[in-house]
Amino acid sequence: MYTDDAYLMPPQADLVRGRDGIQQFWKGASGQVGDMKLTTVDVKPFGTDAAREIGTFSLKTKGQQQQEVVGKYVVLWQKVGSDWKLATDLALIHKKGGAAAPPKVYWSGERTLGSPSRESMPMTPQN
Repeated sequence: MYTDDAYLMPPQADLVRGRDGIQQFWKGASGQVGDMKLTTVDVKPFGTDAAREIGTFSLKTKGQQQQEVVGKYVVLWQKVGSDWKLATDLALIHKKGGAAAPPKVYWSGERTLGSPSRESMPMTPQN
């Protein structure tokens, strides 16, 4: 899902570079959040091998003091061979509810470059 030299910039967490590091990050994050929904707002192609996707997300944290988190994201897609992969993945939290502190991660999952009208897709962890 990510390019070999991709960047992941999750809210309130360190920058992660490279597919291996990003995969390890998501393995740890998968136990902290769930019920993730992504809504694509806009997709803009940049030539024939790159595109920018902007959207919103919502999720629920797991644990005793669960909270709902709402935010926005921007990803840069890069065409590698015949596949579209994430080169940059950035998320920002703009609303949180519940008693717990905001999570240090958000959940992302399998996405494909497609229509801006795509609505809330179920997410699955990637290996």
